[in-house]
Amino acid sequence: MDIVSQLQDQVDHIASLLFNHVGTLQRDAPPASLDKRAAKKEGAPHPEPLAAAVVQAARVLDELIAACPATAQGEEAQLARIEELQNESDRLGEEIREELEGAEADQEIVDAMFLSLADSCLPMAKKPNGATETRVVDASKQIDTHMSMDEDFPP
Repeated sequence: MDIVSQLQDQVDHIASLLFNHVGTLQRDAPPASLDKRAAKKEGAPHPEPLAAAVVQAARVLDELIAACPATAQGEEAQLARIEELQNESDRLGEEIREELEGAEADQEIVDAMFLSLADSCLPMAKKPNGATETRVVDASKQIDTHMSMDEDFPP
């Protein structure tokens, strides 16, 4: 696992500890008393082990931060590199958009060619007024007809 993922996991772990420990302290705390002289009840929460767990998790986080590679560049150089990478990303994004538009145009051409081919392959019927009409024929019947013809005339 890379260092960034380890850092994220450790921060999540610390957040979980804090959330659970604060909830435990609230749940186990005795009710507030109006009488300042009231004796403390036994069974009050003991925050020491909870705090020790949070401190231990924070130490692990500090070790992970120390293990991160140091950058020899200053902040300005890092910002310049980020800007350079962003420009490259924008350029590549534009190339992808152009390729997508070209592919969509090619798809439209292929669809038009397919429709034209399909129209030319379908049987045409003459209407009484001389106009032609495309008739959709059941392809399974055509296949059966061709198969029966082939059976009669072996190659």
